[in-house]
Amino acid sequence: MISHDFVGFGIFWRDFLRESLVQHRSVPAWNPWICCGVPFVEAIHGGIYYPLSLIDYCGSIFRAVGYNLILHFFLAGMFMYSAARQLGLSKLPAAVAGLIYMLSPCLISWVAPGHEGKIYVTAWFPLLVLFVDRTLRRGRLFDAAMAGLVYGIIILTPHLQLAYYASCAVGLYAVYVIIRNYLGTREAKPVLKALGLFAGGIILGLAIGSVQLVPSASYLTTDSPRAEANKGYEFAAQYSLREEEALSQIVPEFAGANLKSGETRYWGKNSMKDNSESPGTIPFFLAILAFLLPGYRDKRFWGALGLLVFLYALGPTTPVFGWLIKIIPYTDSLAGPATSMFIFMFCLAVLSGVAVQNLKDRPDGHNRRFRAVRSLLWTGPLILGLIALLFTLYDRQMLSAYCRVFDPALLPSDNGLCPKWSAALANLPDLKLGLWLAAAALTVAAAAVHTSLRIGRAKIVLYCLPVLIAGMGVYFNQRFVVVFNPERRFGNHPVVDVVREYGGWNRTVAYGLHDAAFQFGWYRIPSTIGVHGKEPRWFFDLVGGYHRGNMFNSRLLNLTGTRFIVSLNDKNLPESAMDPLPADTIARLQQFTVLENPNRFSHAYLATSYRVFEGRDQICSGVLNDSDDLRHTVYLEEEPSLSLAGEIDSASTAEISRYGTDSVIVLTNSAVNALLVLTDTWFPAWCAAVDSTPAKIHRAYGAFRAVEVPAGNHRVVFSYHSTAKQLGWWLTLSGLSLVFGIFAVRAVRDLW
Repeated sequence: MISHDFVGFGIFWRDFLRESLVQHRSVPAWNPWICCGVPFVEAIHGGIYYPLSLIDYCGSIFRAVGYNLILHFFLAGMFMYSAARQLGLSKLPAAVAGLIYMLSPCLISWVAPGHEGKIYVTAWFPLLVLFVDRTLRRGRLFDAAMAGLVYGIIILTPHLQLAYYASCAVGLYAVYVIIRNYLGTREAKPVLKALGLFAGGIILGLAIGSVQLVPSASYLTTDSPRAEANKGYEFAAQYSLREEEALSQIVPEFAGANLKSGETRYWGKNSMKDNSESPGTIPFFLAILAFLLPGYRDKRFWGALGLLVFLYALGPTTPVFGWLIKIIPYTDSLAGPATSMFIFMFCLAVLSGVAVQNLKDRPDGHNRRFRAVRSLLWTGPLILGLIALLFTLYDRQMLSAYCRVFDPALLPSDNGLCPKWSAALANLPDLKLGLWLAAAALTVAAAAVHTSLRIGRAKIVLYCLPVLIAGMGVYFNQRFVVVFNPERRFGNHPVVDVVREYGGWNRTVAYGLHDAAFQFGWYRIPSTIGVHGKEPRWFFDLVGGYHRGNMFNSRLLNLTGTRFIVSLNDKNLPESAMDPLPADTIARLQQFTVLENPNRFSHAYLATSYRVFEGRDQICSGVLNDSDDLRHTVYLEEEPSLSLAGEIDSASTAEISRYGTDSVIVLTNSAVNALLVLTDTWFPAWCAAVDSTPAKIHRAYGAFRAVEVPAGNHRVVFSYHSTAKQLGWWLTLSGLSLVFGIFAVRAVRDLW
């Protein structure tokens, strides 16, 4: 399937992990192929420990990933059906809830951006609610253990933001059920027992997920770029629902979307939109109906939770978002509040099932209490039909009227058309068709409900609702699922053939192209930058942030040891990028030019001169702008303990004898004390030893590694030891042992 993040870097990560598992029987500690090195587990390279990720490695990764997503769509439906049954719904209402959840654009449209972690969390969330509900209702240890196991799986997905939203939702549900049960019985003992089991299940889930949670949480809060600047109202409000997306909840086509064909149909206030959070028309209709029909005491909670999530997802569209991020911890550092809409979708699915349940359980078709409901059934279809007619007759005028109220900046001005207005016009055919389809679907649903209310024996008409939901879901979601031939992006490539002709560790970078244009890592060609987004913040700052604005500074290009630059034929590398010697053109292909940088430094080298700076910001500026010869002068943040005097002579060497993902061995020979510089990213989990004697790794040039080595011949070993990873492993093993112990005790008890 064409998925932006899968194609951009997820496929490479999976292939690299599979290679390590096959060759070394272990998860790699370090990814050396991008950004001069990135921690593998801490920086979250996909679902490393997520159990169902094993499917991705069965045969072709390209096919297996697609089949894995399809499996999760079915799991989402099955788990939603089971959760609805646990919450008191019978088979048909539960099937309606399951289909709504399984076929919601909120789930399936995440295929387009390739956000598999969101799909995984969304799929497992109903099962978490199921076991939490059982724990609170029955007070059994086994149910609490199952809740903990599912919660641990959700953490391992490993989309920590959606896992946090799921935690908040089940926490609110637990508080609600505990209060409701206490008010019903006025007995504290069973309530305290249920509360203790729920808390124990959550703690158990945290322990099970610790192998990913502990190292990544530590990294994201201290070492990632997100640890510093990514916080506050403006950051948290990014990619929220706006007015256009709010209306798209009823008519999914309203705001449009960026299509895989390359057409831009999204015209809302966000910068882009390649997914949809819409539940569609029928679920909204049924959810409202659930409150109009009597029955099911918990519907108020699910309605309130859904409304709370919706207001949060709207972001700056309402003032509620500002209040919520002050109340709910950590939400001011979580961008994309619209990602919480899977909880809204769950609430809507439950309420839709409740509506069908109440229709099935109604006492009498002629009861007067239903007359008001029957009279209101046709209001929705009439309104949608009228809007569809107006858009059909006066499409531009209707769109202009909307923009004048909600977004005047979208309208064309004297300076010409706004790009978003052009996108809105391109979206009009889809919008008009969507309005008519929504009106028609709502009319059929209203007719089915009206018939069920009027004729007591006609409840069979309710079986048209699942068919209607499935049809509308398939129709809208097909635009987000497109397959492609992976050979187009991952097959043999002349640029790769050129680079591979040269031996050694040759870092390569693309100029004038998106980072993902060439999958250098896939071909096992080290990329100086590459796509990741969570590389250590010191490297992130040095190369110029997300836009890599400093990368083609000649001093930085040389320091990183970048040998090859790949560019389009019509893109000329700035002359300032090569200093002192100009670049050598080693290949000019049909579309691309490959340049060689003759000024690059070695991957490892020795130096005796150094400067100490007070802060990392000053070092970054010095690397980019000062006049020092960086090959001979090392920038440090503290004084070395070894006395450095004299000059490095031509006989001095630093040779990498082994280069692995979790260890590097460098052999040095020098007549004087020196600093060994390794131009791999510095990270605190790396340790060094000089001839088996532990040595400090200095952060050199603000982002790389330097070790003090005495005069003479030495063997310097860099090895990766993460305390957070070890702690996470022990906690996970302990949690799993406890769960399996509880399962074993139950199995033995059942046998007896």
